[in-house]
Amino acid sequence: MRAVIASMAVCFCLGFLFACSSSPERKLQIACQTYADTLNALAQQNSLGQLSADAQESVDQVRFIVGPICRGEADGLSTLDALAAVEAGLFQLALAEQGAGDGA
Repeated sequence: MRAVIASMAVCFCLGFLFACSSSPERKLQIACQTYADTLNALAQQNSLGQLSADAQESVDQVRFIVGPICRGEADGLSTLDALAAVEAGLFQLALAEQGAGDGA
């Protein structure tokens, strides 16, 4: 239950930050920082054995897509498309984190 509340809080904060930031570039920067912070939290949960194999696979899939975007290695991708991909990845990471908190 705490994981659900925490995920909802993260989504609320992201929504607030995205709404308050003025440019897509700034929104992408915030999303990428949130991505990095979430990966760090999931890595800690994984080291404690709290991530299921499905959650680990989901994290790996997100890292494959979002990692290059946030490292600036996604040439030819518009800022809006990059932002959409990172936001979708954050949603998937929130689901993985929620599963970890439920003892998956």
